[in-house]
This record gives sequence, structure tokens and C-alpha cells, in this order.
Amino acid sequence: MKRQLILLSIVMTAVLSSCSNSSTPGTNKPQETTVNMVTPTEQQGIVETTVQPTEQHREGNDPEGALKEYLDTLMAKNYDKLTSLLYAENLSSTPEQLVAQMKENDFKNSIERTDYMISSITDYDDTHKLGKIILRGTEAKETKSADDSLGLILINGEWKVDLSLIVKSETEDVQIKIPNEVLTLTKITKITKYNGYQIIINFRNNLLEKYLLVGYGNSTAVLNTDKGSVTAKLNYRSIEPQTTDYFSINFETPEKCTSESLIIKGLRIGDSNNLPSFNEDPFSFEVQL
Repeated sequence: MKRQLILLSIVMTAVLSSCSNSSTPGTNKPQETTVNMVTPTEQQGIVETTVQPTEQHREGNDPEGALKEYLDTLMAKNYDKLTSLLYAENLSSTPEQLVAQMKENDFKNSIERTDYMISSITDYDDTHKLGKIILRGTEAKETKSADDSLGLILINGEWKVDLSLIVKSETEDVQIKIPNEVLTLTKITKITKYNGYQIIINFRNNLLEKYLLVGYGNSTAVLNTDKGSVTAKLNYRSIEPQTTDYFSINFETPEKCTSESLIIKGLRIGDSNNLPSFNEDPFSFEVQL
């Protein structure tokens, strides 16, 4: 995974506020796991939550030109102009709020951007493109460089920069008890991105007294697709009895594929010391996407 530095525009989380607000975290906050993955397909019964772009084009506005204008304006710190170049709805924000955060970030960290190079612009579809850039500058007078990815979206005939990298978000409320009834899955969210997607699964620990342990030993998430399976290691944390929590896995994709199912493997039930109980075998569950 490429290194991210704060001299880049802004680092945004892809977890939607509606997802995180719907559950009460356990003892430790879950963290995103990133692997090279594939994009999801449509799922019947899931509702899209993001604004759909238009396909009409305005003369003189193209993806490369829009990306160059944004980067030139960012380097010049012309904050007033930046607001007209950004699309912010996927972040539940406004361009003005994003630019205010950029301005504060630049001031606090003494950031100066000196030059950039656009490595590539690739098509996701007719109204979404992915731009990859190399950006150089100084942070607190220390020279730094970093790679970054920026989304480009066509809205009302104009290409704008989308820092979220989100194409759409789809959520399905469910009530799925896994076979041993330790967990009840309550919500499945798929966030499709320009460079992949994120899967968030909200759940409840049904145990009356014992903790659920995630990421202990060989605890993994496996995504099955029409082009094979990919495995990601889950971060360690423990979930208190009778509380809600969520798995959040962020997948980067080299290409589009069809997702079929997600398997969470190697979950453990804790003993009185919050260590894996030797009387309980590890267990897994699978959810269709």
C-alpha cells in the first residue's frame, strides 16, 4: 500500500457516518484492512445512497484538464477557487467545508507543494475516472513526496475532483444468525470506489458473558470473486458480550470483477481473562454479496 502524507489534499475515511452511528463499538475500535481486491456488483434489494452523475459534457472541460486545474490551484493555495473544483456529497460535506479543512491543515503543518506529475487517468465508466498523481513539497520545511489517487466525476456537464473515491454506497438491513448463533449480522454495506470497494458488516455479539475475539492467530477475511479469491488479515480486537460492532475491510482493485461472497474466518470466544478459550473451537461465517 502506498504511503500517504499530509502534504496531499486531505485523507478521508470511506466509512459513512450512517454506518458508524448505527452500532456501538466494542472494547477496541475496528480498523480497516486493505488488500488488492475487486469491485462489487449490484445486489438486489440494496438501495443506492449517492447522487448519480450526468453524462452530458461541457465543451472545454475534460478529466485531465479538471485534474490539472485542481492541482495547480491547490499548489497556489487559491482556496477560494478550489471550492468550485471539488465534489463533496459523497463525504456528506460541502466544498467549502473541505477547503476549510485543507487550509487549516496547510497552516498547522507548514505545507508547501512544489510540483506534481499525473501518472495516469483511467476510466471507471463514462462518468467516473481515476487519476493517479505524484506530489512533492515540504512539510515543516522537510522535503517529502507521495503517491495519491484522486477521483474525477462528471456532474452537470463538468468534471470535478472527488476526494472520497466513492462511486456509490449500498446498504441492506438484515437479521442473519450464523450457525452457532454467537453473532447476528444486522447490516451489510458495500461502498463501490474508483479503485475498489469497502465492505462493512454490522453485527451483535450474542454471548451473555464472554468476549468475541477477532484477529487472534490466523483470523482472516476471504473475498470470493469470479476471478478468484483474495485473503486479508483481520486486526486484533475484542468485542464485549451483548454489544454491537462491525467489520470494515477496504479493498483496492487492479480491475473490475464480480464479487460473490465474503468469508470471515478464525473468530474465537474468549475466556475469563479475555484470551481464546481452549474449550471453544474457532469458527467462521460466510455472507453472500
